[in-house]
Amino acid sequence: MIKLQLIGRAGSKPELRTTKAGRPVANFNVAVSAGKDANGEYVSKWYPVTCWDGRAELAVKLIEKGDLLLIEGSPEVSTWVDKKDEEHVELMVHCKFLQLLARSKKGSGSE
Repeated sequence: MIKLQLIGRAGSKPELRTTKAGRPVANFNVAVSAGKDANGEYVSKWYPVTCWDGRAELAVKLIEKGDLLLIEGSPEVSTWVDKKDEEHVELMVHCKFLQLLARSKKGSGSE
């Protein structure tokens, strides 16, 4: 089994939806620092994260845009063809563990 650990910031509040079978699922993106590029600018890599069932409901209640998160999960590769008939490949993280490490500075005084 392959396990990924990401520490990064939530790009948005997770969106909760329900499958036809009634299973809750939440999706959001996490930005992970990838160091500096050749020009000395900081670079982030974005990873789409999917949470299922109780973890999905927890993510929606817990996570705000900019929060620092620890995500553990397994990688999933999805491929699709767009309207221009171009094939896309995307690495997604199937979240198995989620921990809030720090609130974003914007949201820290909101509650």
